[in-house]
Amino acid sequence: MVTDAQSGQPVAATISVLGHDMDSSEVYTDPDMGDYHRMIEAGTYDLRFTALGYVPQTVNNVVATYRHVVTVEVQLQPLPDEPLLSLYGNDAGDPDPGDTVSMHITLVNDGGGEAEEVNAALSSEDGYIDILQADSDFPMIPSLGGTATSNDAYVFVVSPGCPSYHEVTFRLDITASGGYSDSAFFSIDIGLLIEDFESGDFSNFDWQMSGNGPWHIVSSNQYEGDYAARSASITHNQASTMSIVYDVSAAGSLSFHYRVSSESGYDFLEFYIDDILQDEWSGDIDWSEVSYDIEPGEHVFKWSYTKDRNVSHGSDCAWLDYIVFPPALQTAIGDGESALPQEYKLCGNYPNPFNPSTNIVFALPKADHVELQVFDLLGRKVAILIDRDMPAGEHSVTFDGSDLASGIYLYKLQAGTYKSTQKMVLLK
Repeated sequence: MVTDAQSGQPVAATISVLGHDMDSSEVYTDPDMGDYHRMIEAGTYDLRFTALGYVPQTVNNVVATYRHVVTVEVQLQPLPDEPLLSLYGNDAGDPDPGDTVSMHITLVNDGGGEAEEVNAALSSEDGYIDILQADSDFPMIPSLGGTATSNDAYVFVVSPGCPSYHEVTFRLDITASGGYSDSAFFSIDIGLLIEDFESGDFSNFDWQMSGNGPWHIVSSNQYEGDYAARSASITHNQASTMSIVYDVSAAGSLSFHYRVSSESGYDFLEFYIDDILQDEWSGDIDWSEVSYDIEPGEHVFKWSYTKDRNVSHGSDCAWLDYIVFPPALQTAIGDGESALPQEYKLCGNYPNPFNPSTNIVFALPKADHVELQVFDLLGRKVAILIDRDMPAGEHSVTFDGSDLASGIYLYKLQAGTYKSTQKMVLLK
């Protein structure tokens, strides 16, 4: 039975078998009696008890034996009549180096009391992040799972010199009326290589189609955004296959979202790495995510929807969306564009304004002699940051203005015949 720890009254609770339950196979108590029953194979299980307005409780190592009834009595503690706020989500999207990001944050209140006069301040100790708008109020957040989104957008700038696949950790300090305060932490990955098909075609990566029909872009049943990829309309004993050759530069992971509507146990969405089957799915499966560890080197990733010799069911196809690739030696863009810069460029400095230091970022399409100097507005040279040969690629150098007065300064880059000057502001 599941009862209230204070009153002893029955509780309408949900009981889940952790690591075992799938497809919403939890059981529920009789709200009038508090009892519950569940048939299960012999074994050792962890049970999770949850109920609206109560603190969840987990009972570990419950042993079920063959042809025996096991009784587990649980008393759930009512939630206190005060808020309990935590991060529910954000809409930062997928930032890249150099982006200015406008982000709303949503909080959830799992406590027993409403949260009023809510404010949250955003911070990060990451050197590649400059937060321009760090503070916002929130509407009143109802108790017992209520949510609310920040009134204002938080704004931060990602340094152009931020490396790809860089994880940024943010801290959110939350306050509310009645002296409530708490902190939440979350991370955002910068510069991921993502195929979300939002170009409306397959041009962002060098996709190869094979089998009896090509995958195509659809604007319905997508996981996110406006588009997803869907397998071709095929018949019995046929397949629709999409693959990509991908050169992985460092160990990482490949993740993607998939959806299937097919004859269960016979028509499958199959996923291969280097022609080795990793997983297959059939039946009616809503959008789900999977992830695989990938080692460095060249790999072939392949998705194939395959049908057996008879019977069709549902939409008879599979969908893919929001594929996150591991780090690549090349950008995998369809026209073969290299990861190296395509032109000389003085990208700017971050942060700007700054105190006392800032990072100046520039790009070289080939190895060259580089001079990077800083001048005041009177044309006087105040620093020589670089005067040497440098390899192709994107580079970042730190300028420290600790010994200089506040004001506007100019930095000049010369590489080969390329010259460019930009200004930065030192504020003390």
